Amino acid sequence: MTEKKSISGKYVVISGIFLAITMVLLYGASIFPVSKLTIMAVCGAVLYLLVIYGGMAPSLLMFIAALILSFILLPNKFVMLPYAFCFGPFVLLKKPLEKVCGISRQENHTGRLFIKINARTLIGWFIKLLCSAALIFAGYMAFSSAFLSNFSVPDRFPLWLIAAAASVMIIVYDYMLSLVGIIAKGRIGRLKI
Repeated sequence: MTEKKSISGKYVVISGIFLAITMVLLYGASIFPVSKLTIMAVCGAVLYLLVIYGGMAPSLLMFIAALILSFILLPNKFVMLPYAFCFGPFVLLKKPLEKVCGISRQENHTGRLFIKINARTLIGWFIKLLCSAALIFAGYMAFSSAFLSNFSVPDRFPLWLIAAAASVMIIVYDYMLSLVGIIAKGRIGRLKI
């Protein structure tokens, strides 16, 4: 009985530490004029570490807490929108989608990440891309309807080109999160926290 309380207390402490790191990063993104999307991607990686270490429940609670605190504390509230609509939810959906679709990521003997390509893997990637597109579209609609009623995408950037670039970025981000996961699993397994 005592061991179960210490484990949940451990997750609360780890979640608090990851929340503090996320808030520092989000605050930095609201102050610094450059690299906002990169900082949001790092915030997503911090959330993914908690998904790996603590599971979905602490991760979801940390994500909600980060959204509430960023709405209260950040001087520039618009900075949190990519994290709220793209990077955070994608990270929360990544592991369950991989489990359902059977996507297998492993290290080979040199430590490099490889992915077993089969029909389930391709279907899983397609579902991830669809979910990501839906999240980005929902964020775009919420932002444009709430703040920019006459905002539209410039004609020089066709919508198919933006969608293709976003898909490539999502695949690269997914791969980078997988690398973070493999490195973290190796290191967290050795920690005695």
